[in-house]
Amino acid sequence: MNKCLQLSGWGAVLLTAAQLHAQRPCLPFANIIPPADSPYVTCEVTMEFVRPVDLDGDGVADFTHERFRSHHRFERPEKPELDLPYRLEDQDDTVEALFPAGHVEVYCISWWLRDDWGQHAEVRVPVGWELLPTPEVGKYWNFPLLQAEGLGIIARHAEVYPYEMKPGWVTMWAGSSYTGRLYQLSFGDPPPEGGIPRFDVYVGFRLRREDGWHLGWLRLKWEGVLGIPQATPVELASWAVHPEPEAARVVGGAGAAASAVRAGGGRGLGGAVVAGVGGGGAGARLQPGASGLAAGGRGAALGGAVVAWGSPGLLPPAGGVGGGG
Repeated sequence: MNKCLQLSGWGAVLLTAAQLHAQRPCLPFANIIPPADSPYVTCEVTMEFVRPVDLDGDGVADFTHERFRSHHRFERPEKPELDLPYRLEDQDDTVEALFPAGHVEVYCISWWLRDDWGQHAEVRVPVGWELLPTPEVGKYWNFPLLQAEGLGIIARHAEVYPYEMKPGWVTMWAGSSYTGRLYQLSFGDPPPEGGIPRFDVYVGFRLRREDGWHLGWLRLKWEGVLGIPQATPVELASWAVHPEPEAARVVGGAGAAASAVRAGGGRGLGGAVVAGVGGGGAGARLQPGASGLAAGGRGAALGGAVVAWGSPGLLPPAGGVGGGG
């Protein structure tokens, strides 16, 4: 596998050539599926950043934290000879999200018998949910819509014509909204507090190492703005990866101190994700660590295991590191 080494203030993390030079395709249209070779479709993608996220401390990116703009437009002129009216679908998206690497699969549940696109797949899992190597419910699957949208937020501005406001009244429709795999509200979900759109969610995953699949979870937080939607930063708040292969993992940080799970405490800092490997949960006792950790990192010993986190400019939260509730 062709790999490149990206150096930053947070240490060195390996990115594959594909990750380093990622150029996302346009996000799929929400309302239409034009032919792939349609002459009426234009697509423009502008990448803002691609940053590595290493969850297990092996120096290889397990996810990439990306921000980009996707402008997808379908505009077909009127064709009287074919009885086809003028049609416009203009979708201007700004995306900030985490995208799984090739050796990582995200846990999801879909109650539909056939959902090849992943349109009905639910990736949000509650705290306390037990991830199993072979799930009784759900599966590990990077469905196509996840690969397109990632785990994060989409600020969308759309224009549609024709749009039938009511029978016989056809007009142009334009509007802005938030969407994405983590923001979509389920029926019965309470409205956002104070009207401000936000999410604080957990996602399960498994990553492939030489000794097998290792199960883990991550917690993602985001808060939008009132008014015109903007793709404000998505924060990787905490995560955990089980050190043993094919072992069950309970989602959430409460059990991290009692188990031998290596947990990470990540924080957004100026839009960047600070990736690290930590140990224990709140209340874990930290002791002086050994040397030989990632360059510039800080360490502590927990139950005989050496753990590390962050960079020289970051101190662990009071009482411990990692898997936060």
